[in-house]
Amino acid sequence: MPEQIFLIVVILNLVISSFMVGLIWLIQLVSYPLFRYVGVDDFRKYHSIHVKKITPLVAFVMVCEAAVALSLLIFIEEVSVGLLVINTTLICLIWGSTAFLQIPYHQRLEFPENRIFYIEKLVNTNWIRTVLWSSKLTISIWVLVSFVGF
Repeated sequence: MPEQIFLIVVILNLVISSFMVGLIWLIQLVSYPLFRYVGVDDFRKYHSIHVKKITPLVAFVMVCEAAVALSLLIFIEEVSVGLLVINTTLICLIWGSTAFLQIPYHQRLEFPENRIFYIEKLVNTNWIRTVLWSSKLTISIWVLVSFVGF
């Protein structure tokens, strides 16, 4: 692959990380806490619409993020392998948290009983993804700086 394509992939890694950091902080500080203020009668519908609208966006960007990270790991030699492994590992941890914590809590929120308990669980465990994506943004900046040789 030509050097320009490598640079595009490195920049794309940073752009995707930046987007996901903005999105996860919005979800963490605004969307999930607002679940507490939706009445019991409207909650199931509100939550269902939230999930239907956010899932395609998040899933698409997460798949793109994973593809970019794997491309970096496989094709980029100008950046430390350790740095690229950390980048990819953070994505794996994010996927694990999503699959084993956030998705199950969202599924439990489809049923009104114990909704406040599961909202709190969702908010509290989502800090894991918030910290991981924020860390990944830092690593993505470091990957770009390493690649261009500042």
